[in-house]
Amino acid sequence: MRLLVIGAHHGLGAVLVQAARVADHAVTAFEGDVLDPEEVDEAMEGQQAVISALGPRRGSPDDLCARGTAHAIAAMHRAGARRLVLVSGAMVGEEARLGLVYRAIRAVVPRATLADRRQAEALVRQSGLDWTIARPVRLTDTPARGRWRTDPAASVGPFARIARADAASALVQALSDPETVGQALLLQR
Repeated sequence: MRLLVIGAHHGLGAVLVQAARVADHAVTAFEGDVLDPEEVDEAMEGQQAVISALGPRRGSPDDLCARGTAHAIAAMHRAGARRLVLVSGAMVGEEARLGLVYRAIRAVVPRATLADRRQAEALVRQSGLDWTIARPVRLTDTPARGRWRTDPAASVGPFARIARADAASALVQALSDPETVGQALLLQR
């Protein structure tokens, strides 16, 4: 599959590019400004799918994820691409599924960050595309275990974590799995 990875140059996105190539996808790592619709359109040409691992960095606008997601969705519609996997976060999910530790952590996460992620998820749900939302728990740089859970109804315990390599493999697998379309999956080991 011809795949555009947004947010490909750091953290999970960089590992994701490698995992997608190992799975024989033709990967383009987006190097432009996701807030520039023309750059996103140009990168989207000829692509069949997008995995967005976009995340804010110090100095990013508060609405980076929502605006970047909106530009990606619009570019996908113009290019005729249908498959979108959005990486969000466990903190964005339902509070009832978060254990006490994650609820305490979420209380100190900037509200603008959570609002941005929620807006990005809402845009994806309303996009008319074949979408999957992935909500990884705490990402680690530990070695891959080759095992993970993607249960949308799972709870997040106090020690919930997943290796970036396993999260990347789960995302690549979800890309080709029609059972994940229209689902918000919690990723944890």
